[in-house]
Amino acid sequence: MKESAGKAEENSIVDIIMNGASTVPGAVLDTVKGRDVTLAFDMGDSIVWIVNGKQVTGDKVSDIDLSVKMDSGDIPAEMVQNTAAGNASVRLSLAHNGDFGFSATLFLNLGKENHGFQAVLYYYNKAAGRLETVGRSEISETGTADFLFTHASDYLVVIEKNGDNGNLSEEAGPSDDSQEAVQSSAPVSPSTGEKRNLWMAAAIGFLMLAAVQAFRGRRQQRNK
Repeated sequence: MKESAGKAEENSIVDIIMNGASTVPGAVLDTVKGRDVTLAFDMGDSIVWIVNGKQVTGDKVSDIDLSVKMDSGDIPAEMVQNTAAGNASVRLSLAHNGDFGFSATLFLNLGKENHGFQAVLYYYNKAAGRLETVGRSEISETGTADFLFTHASDYLVVIEKNGDNGNLSEEAGPSDDSQEAVQSSAPVSPSTGEKRNLWMAAAIGFLMLAAVQAFRGRRQQRNK
């Protein structure tokens, strides 16, 4: 993993299939720090993390656990129900505790049937006992939504089908143009030699390509 990242040329993409592993060595991220090299970590279950070297800001990044647990976490069920207001929702719990030391874009598959709907990301502020809006993403034709993270915690994604959610307000948190970033830490190096069925490999490759292309498009818009 580190060797592939170190040899990557500027403006290139390194696809990393985690094969069940969840921890990315900090040395891998340090290798691309300050460079226009994009690392795409396929965590399985249609979950992909995208990290660009120019978004690595920490002096020395720790090993980091990038695992994402779906429908897990400490958000009270009543709070989820009230916030979703009849819309479909999914809870996310990021394994790492605290800041990442870099910005990372998380791509989730929320289903092709939700294409065109808005997915709203809420951060669970446990100390304040509330959910705060930190991101918004339009679900693509492939059913994916993406959110920028710098910090790991418990989150809620609400798929808006019933129009604007009454809980969404400027006071609740930043909007799409100022998405909060999330962070993590831990160690282990994945094996990339496992063979996969051709259809599965093609599906994964398509998801990762779509994720990287969307990431680059959003970054170009922000830089204008």
